[in-house]
Amino acid sequence: MKLHYAVRIIRYGILGLLILTGGFSCRTYETHAVRTQEWPGVSPETMRDAGVGFFESTGNARGANSQKNLYDALAFALREQGYITRESDFIQKVLKNNDLPDDRLLTEAEITRMTREFGGRLYLQGRIEETRTIDVVEERVQIMVNVWIYDARRGEKIGEIKLFGTDLEYNTGRESLDMSRLIVADLERLILEREE
Repeated sequence: MKLHYAVRIIRYGILGLLILTGGFSCRTYETHAVRTQEWPGVSPETMRDAGVGFFESTGNARGANSQKNLYDALAFALREQGYITRESDFIQKVLKNNDLPDDRLLTEAEITRMTREFGGRLYLQGRIEETRTIDVVEERVQIMVNVWIYDARRGEKIGEIKLFGTDLEYNTGRESLDMSRLIVADLERLILEREE
């Protein structure tokens, strides 16, 4: 009889621990956006013409999977907000035609080289860093995404958006879309702040 109660107490203790830790670990996102240069004196509509370039993966990011999820989600979030978005195939063609690499971040000079054929106003590229932590109950993901914003016509970095995601269960397409929508909202704020 005592053993039965001991098993019951252990069972309820474990259940309580699961509920308690599950209740405290909910995903959160935080973004910070800054302008690093004077933005072009053009209308906001002109600025809503963007291409998404390379995103390098560091830490525990799953390489091509993390990059593809973020790339697709960012392009979708831009289109969702009315941006003209240069598609992956088009960007790859522009890079190839200008003898530029597609497997690393471009320098400002390289961005300027592709300007004429690229045609867009903004060029976005950056870095995804992912770390995994394991606690008593589960594995969680912390992620940081840096998005560098370039004026493609001048080849200058004009802004940066940093996104921090904590307590993610894993980095999937859904999380990438949530993060991308926040990034695009910050990009929109940077464009509209310039008008004020």
